[in-house]
Amino acid sequence: MIPAAWIDDIATQGDDAAWAAGDFRAAGLYADRRMRYRSKWYIDQIEAPLLFGMGIHGQNLFVDRANQIVVAKFSSQAPPLDAGLMALTGAAVSAVREALAGG
Repeated sequence: MIPAAWIDDIATQGDDAAWAAGDFRAAGLYADRRMRYRSKWYIDQIEAPLLFGMGIHGQNLFVDRANQIVVAKFSSQAPPLDAGLMALTGAAVSAVREALAGG
């Protein structure tokens, strides 16, 4: 079992300034989001924060702790990173969260 304190640390810590100066922000990825990065996890600082792990070729794991929703995406897209597909994945995960959270 993963200690709750470890997950809390990932969810609440991280450096906003480091994210703002990072490569993804510079490339225009998640440019419109308040994001942080901590211990290999990205944190989208929205009302119900979304933690997610991102691998190459479209592999993702999204964790919405507030609504107890986990979404795993397995993929084999050709490019290691594709901004358009990342945006599409984000929109799909948002729709799933909204539908399952009853919002």
